[in-house]
Amino acid sequence: MPAIMSKEPCPSLSEIRARGLLAFGKLPCQWQAQVAERILQRGDVVLNTATGSGKTLSFWLPLLFNTSGIQLVITPLNLLGQQNVAELAAAGISAIAIDSDSATGSTFQDIQDGKHRVIITSPEQLMKSGGGFERLFKDVTFRSRLISVVFDEAHCISQWGTFRPEYRQVHSLRYLLPDVPFLVASATLPSQVFRDVVQVLELNRAKLLVIRRPTDRPNIHLAVKRIEHALHSFQDLAFLVPGLGGWPDGDHLPPKFVVFCDSITDSVNAARYLRSRLPPPLRNKIMWFHSEMTNTYKAEVLEKLKSGEIWGLCATDAFGMGIDLPDICLVIQWRVARVTMCALWQRLGRGGRNQSLEATAIVFVEAKYFDTERQRKEARKRSRREKTNKRKRKKRDDGQRDEAREGGELHGQEEGDSDVELEDAPGTDENRIMDPDEVPGGLLPEEILEARKLLYAEQARQEKSNGMKRKQTDQLDMELDDFINADIRGLQCRRNVVRAFLGSDKADSDSHLCNPSHAAGCSRCAMNSSRLCCDLHSPRLLCTLPLPDLPQPTPTSKRSRIDIKYTAQPVHMQLKCELNEWWDIKTKKRFPPAWSINIGPSLVLPNEILKRIVDCTNAGKIKSVADLQKETKWADSEASEIVEIILPSAACVLVGTGTHTFISIAPNDGHGQRKLEGAKQGTWKVRYMPPHGA
Repeated sequence: MPAIMSKEPCPSLSEIRARGLLAFGKLPCQWQAQVAERILQRGDVVLNTATGSGKTLSFWLPLLFNTSGIQLVITPLNLLGQQNVAELAAAGISAIAIDSDSATGSTFQDIQDGKHRVIITSPEQLMKSGGGFERLFKDVTFRSRLISVVFDEAHCISQWGTFRPEYRQVHSLRYLLPDVPFLVASATLPSQVFRDVVQVLELNRAKLLVIRRPTDRPNIHLAVKRIEHALHSFQDLAFLVPGLGGWPDGDHLPPKFVVFCDSITDSVNAARYLRSRLPPPLRNKIMWFHSEMTNTYKAEVLEKLKSGEIWGLCATDAFGMGIDLPDICLVIQWRVARVTMCALWQRLGRGGRNQSLEATAIVFVEAKYFDTERQRKEARKRSRREKTNKRKRKKRDDGQRDEAREGGELHGQEEGDSDVELEDAPGTDENRIMDPDEVPGGLLPEEILEARKLLYAEQARQEKSNGMKRKQTDQLDMELDDFINADIRGLQCRRNVVRAFLGSDKADSDSHLCNPSHAAGCSRCAMNSSRLCCDLHSPRLLCTLPLPDLPQPTPTSKRSRIDIKYTAQPVHMQLKCELNEWWDIKTKKRFPPAWSINIGPSLVLPNEILKRIVDCTNAGKIKSVADLQKETKWADSEASEIVEIILPSAACVLVGTGTHTFISIAPNDGHGQRKLEGAKQGTWKVRYMPPHGA
C-alpha cells in the first residue's frame, strides 16, 4: 500500500526553502531542498556531501509537507539519535531514539499510535528478530505513513558489515517497504563504496537522484607526523600538555581537542598519559570516551566538552560520525595500522564544524609506513645480503683453493676470483620513492591523480572479488599510503589524495544557486578558502597551533624502595577489600555493569597499583595525596578518596626494629582495640578493623 501523502501538490524548491526557514529558523540550501523534493516525488536519493555541511536538515524537510508522515532514520551511533531528538524537539517535532533501553512494548505502542514523527534507531534494533520493528512493519497503517527510510552515514553499510552484520541485512527493507523511498547520506562515498551501497540497498536507478557535492574541508589543515617514541608510551602526544604545574590564567587555555584511537585500551592509556602531565586539580580536564561507557556518562562528557569544562578527549569511533560540536580546533589520529581513508576523513571532519573557524588535523603514523623508512629498511636488507653472499663466496673459494692445492693445480684461476656469482638483486618495493623531478612522462598532478583513482578502484574491486580484508594485516590501503607519502610520490599535496579517493574533486560548488543575488553565493554552501592547506605547503603549520605555554616540569621525587618482606594479614586483606569496593562503585558509575565482571579494575585502579598501595601503606609511606602520587605514579581526580581509605590502615603499621611479620593477634579488648604481639619488638596497639562486610 503506498504511503499516505499530503493533498498538497509536490512543492517547488522555493516553497520547500521558505517553509524550512519558518520551521527551523534557517534557510535550507538549494541542495537540501532538492533532496526533500525527490523524496516527496517518491524517488531514491544518494547524498554525498562534506561533514558538517548540514545534511540532517534535508532529512526533516519532507515532514513539513506530510503532516501525518514518519521519517525512519538508521544511524550507527546511539548518541547521534539522541542528538537529533533534541534538535527536533526545538522545532516542535516529536522524535524518539530506539536503543536497548528504550525498546520497550510501550515505546513501540506509542509509535504505532502516531505519537512520534521521527524514529531513529540502529541496524541492530531494526533487524532484531521478534523485535518491535518486526511488529511495526506488519502494520499497514504504519507502513503507509512512512515518508522515507534514511540511512545516515551510509558508507557503514559497505564497510561495517563484517563486524556489524545487520548492516548487510538491511537490504530486506526494500522487500518489506517496496514503495518507500530510500535516502542514503554520507561524507565518504568513493566509487567502490557507492556501488556497493547501491547494490546492497537495491536502489531504484530509474528514479535515483545522486547529489555529489564537494567533500573537502578547506578550513581543516592537514599534517602528518612520524611517531618517534615507543607506541605504548604516547610521548609523541606530550605537546598537548607541554609541562606540569599550574595552568596560566586568561586566554592561554589549550585548543579543544580530540585524539582518535583504534582501541579502547589505547584511548584510556593515552588519556592517562596526558592526565599524568597535569597537576592533580586539572586532571579531570582530559577524559577518555569509548563505546563501553554508559550512555548517561557519555552524554555528560559531551556536555562538559561542549561547555569547555573538559578540554579534550581520547576517543574511539564512539565519538565519530555525526557528533556535532562546532569549536573543536585540533583533531589527532593516533596510528594508522587499522584505519581506512573513509574512517580517517570522518574522524578528521570532527574539527572546525563551525566553518568560520579553522582547525588542524594531525595524523600520527608509525615509522614503518614512511617510504624513507622502507628505503632504509631495504638498504639494510641489501647490505645484509651482500655480507652473507660475500661470506658464502669466500667460504666456497677457500674450499676450491684447498681442493686445487691438494690436486696440485688451481686451474688457471687467481685466488679470490669466482666463476659463479650468487644472486644479489635487491628486493622491489611497489611503493618505491618517486622524486618529484622523476614524474613519468612529465604528467601534470591532475593526470597523476586520475591514474591513482583507477588504481584505488581496481584495488577495491580485487579485494571484493577475492574476499580480502585489508585491515587484518599491517598493509595500508593504497590511498592512505599515498596520503602519508604524498610529498615524495609526486602528488604534491595530501588534500589531492583525499579528493581523488572520495571522487568529489570534480564536484562543483552550488553556492550561487542558493543566493544568486550575492557574487560569492551562499556563505554556507561556498567552499571557503583557507590560509593553510597542509604541512607540505606550510611546513611550519604545527607551529601555528594555539598551544598553551605551560611551565616546565618540576623534578619529582622518586618513589620509595620497599624492601620489607611481610606476610599478608587481615588488615591487608581489609585494605584490599575496601579498595576493591571503591573501585566497584566508580566502575559502575562510569561503565556498564559487565565491566566489573569481565575486565576487572584495569581502567580505574590497576592491580599493580592496588598492590603497590598496600605495600606502601604497610611500610608507612602514604599519608597524603602527594605521597600517593609519588609512590604509585597513579593519577585520578578522586585520589583523595583513596587516601581516606588508606589512613585507617596506615595506623596498623608496625613500627620498630626487626621483622615486620605479625606473630599473633590478641583478643579484642572491648574498646575497639586489639593487641598485636611480635617477637622481640614488644606489643603494639592498633585500630581494630572488622572483616569486610561485617
